[in-house]
Amino acid sequence: MVRIIILALAISILSVQSILAERILGTPGVISEFSQVEELVKNKKISRDYRKKTLDKNLVNAVRFTFLRKYPDYQEKIKDLNPTSITFEQQKGTFNYFLKYKDYFIYYSFAVDPELYVQIPSDERFYLKTPELTEDLLPAKEAPAK
Repeated sequence: MVRIIILALAISILSVQSILAERILGTPGVISEFSQVEELVKNKKISRDYRKKTLDKNLVNAVRFTFLRKYPDYQEKIKDLNPTSITFEQQKGTFNYFLKYKDYFIYYSFAVDPELYVQIPSDERFYLKTPELTEDLLPAKEAPAK
Protein backbone atom coordinates (compact mmCIF):
# COMPACT_ATOMS: atom_id res chain seq x y z
CA MET A 1 0.00 0.00 0.00
CA VAL A 2 2.85 2.37 0.83
CA ARG A 3 4.47 1.53 -2.51
CA ILE A 4 1.28 2.46 -4.36
CA ILE A 5 1.09 5.82 -2.55
CA ILE A 6 4.76 6.56 -3.29
CA LEU A 7 4.26 5.55 -6.93
CA ALA A 8 1.15 7.77 -7.24
CA LEU A 9 3.01 10.66 -5.60
CA ALA A 10 5.98 10.24 -7.98
CA ILE A 11 3.69 10.17 -11.03
CA SER A 12 1.83 13.30 -9.89
CA ILE A 13 5.12 15.16 -9.30
CA LEU A 14 6.35 14.21 -12.79
CA SER A 15 3.09 15.32 -14.41
CA VAL A 16 3.17 18.68 -12.57
CA GLN A 17 6.78 19.21 -13.70
CA SER A 18 5.89 18.49 -17.32
CA ILE A 19 2.98 20.98 -17.16
CA LEU A 20 5.27 23.63 -15.68
CA ALA A 21 7.94 22.89 -18.26
CA GLU A 22 5.46 23.48 -21.08
CA ARG A 23 4.52 26.85 -19.61
CA ILE A 24 8.15 27.89 -19.29
CA LEU A 25 9.19 26.65 -22.72
CA GLY A 26 6.22 28.18 -24.53
CA THR A 27 5.74 27.53 -28.23
CA PRO A 28 8.47 25.38 -29.72
CA GLY A 29 10.41 26.89 -32.61
CA VAL A 30 10.24 30.55 -31.57
CA ILE A 31 13.89 30.64 -30.49
CA SER A 32 15.13 29.16 -33.75
CA GLU A 33 12.92 31.50 -35.79
CA PHE A 34 14.18 34.47 -33.74
CA SER A 35 17.77 33.39 -34.39
CA GLN A 36 17.13 33.16 -38.13
CA VAL A 37 15.59 36.63 -38.26
CA GLU A 38 18.44 38.03 -36.17
CA GLU A 39 21.02 36.57 -38.57
CA LEU A 40 19.17 38.04 -41.56
CA VAL A 41 19.13 41.48 -39.93
CA LYS A 42 22.81 41.32 -38.97
CA ASN A 43 23.92 40.18 -42.40
CA LYS A 44 21.66 42.50 -44.39
CA LYS A 45 23.49 44.50 -47.04
CA ILE A 46 22.95 48.19 -46.35
CA SER A 47 22.92 50.43 -49.41
CA ARG A 48 24.98 53.59 -49.67
CA ASP A 49 21.76 55.55 -50.24
CA TYR A 50 20.29 54.28 -46.95
CA ARG A 51 23.50 55.18 -45.10
CA LYS A 52 23.47 58.73 -46.53
CA LYS A 53 19.79 59.28 -45.71
CA THR A 54 20.26 58.04 -42.14
CA LEU A 55 23.31 60.26 -41.60
CA ASP A 56 21.52 63.29 -43.06
CA LYS A 57 18.52 62.64 -40.82
CA ASN A 58 20.71 62.31 -37.73
CA LEU A 59 22.66 65.49 -38.46
CA VAL A 60 19.58 67.59 -39.27
CA ASN A 61 17.77 66.33 -36.16
CA ALA A 62 20.84 67.00 -34.02
CA VAL A 63 21.11 70.60 -35.27
CA ARG A 64 17.37 71.11 -34.79
CA PHE A 65 17.57 69.76 -31.23
CA THR A 66 20.62 71.92 -30.42
CA PHE A 67 18.88 75.09 -31.61
CA LEU A 68 15.73 74.13 -29.72
CA ARG A 69 17.72 74.07 -26.47
CA LYS A 70 19.83 77.18 -27.19
CA TYR A 71 17.31 79.65 -28.62
CA PRO A 72 13.68 80.43 -27.78
CA ASP A 73 13.16 81.59 -31.39
CA TYR A 74 14.85 78.53 -32.85
CA GLN A 75 12.24 78.08 -35.60
CA GLU A 76 13.27 81.34 -37.21
CA LYS A 77 16.97 80.37 -37.10
CA ILE A 78 16.47 76.93 -38.64
CA LYS A 79 13.72 77.67 -41.16
CA ASP A 80 16.02 76.84 -44.08
CA LEU A 81 17.71 73.86 -42.38
CA ASN A 82 18.09 70.85 -44.66
CA PRO A 83 20.89 68.38 -45.47
CA THR A 84 22.27 70.61 -48.23
CA SER A 85 22.56 73.64 -45.92
CA ILE A 86 24.92 71.76 -43.60
CA THR A 87 28.56 71.19 -44.38
CA PHE A 88 30.34 68.64 -42.25
CA GLU A 89 33.46 66.58 -41.87
CA GLN A 90 33.88 63.32 -39.98
CA GLN A 91 36.93 62.79 -37.83
CA LYS A 92 38.63 59.73 -39.29
CA GLY A 93 38.10 56.49 -37.38
CA THR A 94 35.49 57.92 -34.99
CA PHE A 95 31.82 58.85 -34.88
CA ASN A 96 32.73 62.53 -34.33
CA TYR A 97 31.37 65.11 -36.76
CA PHE A 98 32.25 68.79 -37.18
CA LEU A 99 29.42 70.80 -38.76
CA LYS A 100 28.95 74.26 -40.13
CA TYR A 101 25.48 75.73 -40.51
CA LYS A 102 25.41 79.41 -41.49
CA ASP A 103 27.77 81.03 -38.93
CA TYR A 104 27.35 78.23 -36.39
CA PHE A 105 29.99 75.61 -35.77
CA ILE A 106 28.93 72.45 -33.97
CA TYR A 107 30.79 69.36 -32.86
CA TYR A 108 28.83 66.14 -32.36
CA SER A 109 29.97 62.81 -30.99
CA PHE A 110 27.70 59.83 -31.59
CA ALA A 111 27.69 56.64 -29.52
CA VAL A 112 27.35 54.32 -32.53
CA ASP A 113 27.56 54.74 -36.28
CA PRO A 114 25.10 57.51 -37.27
CA GLU A 115 25.00 56.12 -40.81
CA LEU A 116 23.32 52.96 -39.52
CA TYR A 117 21.26 53.96 -36.46
CA VAL A 118 18.90 56.88 -35.89
CA GLN A 119 20.06 58.61 -32.69
CA ILE A 120 20.89 61.87 -30.99
CA PRO A 121 24.52 62.80 -30.24
CA SER A 122 26.03 61.81 -26.93
CA ASP A 123 28.18 64.97 -26.81
CA GLU A 124 28.09 68.37 -28.47
CA ARG A 125 29.89 71.71 -28.57
CA PHE A 126 28.27 74.78 -30.05
CA TYR A 127 29.96 77.98 -31.25
CA LEU A 128 28.74 81.07 -33.06
CA LYS A 129 31.21 82.82 -35.32
CA THR A 130 30.66 86.51 -34.58
CA PRO A 131 32.23 89.48 -36.43
CA GLU A 132 34.56 90.04 -33.47
CA LEU A 133 35.87 86.50 -33.79
CA THR A 134 36.33 87.00 -37.53
CA GLU A 135 38.49 90.08 -36.88
CA ASP A 136 40.56 88.15 -34.33
CA LEU A 137 41.19 85.40 -36.89
CA LEU A 138 42.56 87.80 -39.52
CA PRO A 139 46.31 88.45 -39.38
CA ALA A 140 47.25 91.94 -38.15
CA LYS A 141 48.38 93.17 -41.59
CA GLU A 142 45.11 92.10 -43.23
CA ALA A 143 42.88 93.61 -40.57
CA PRO A 144 40.68 96.39 -41.94
CA ALA A 145 41.63 99.90 -40.90
CA LYS A 146 39.34 101.61 -38.41
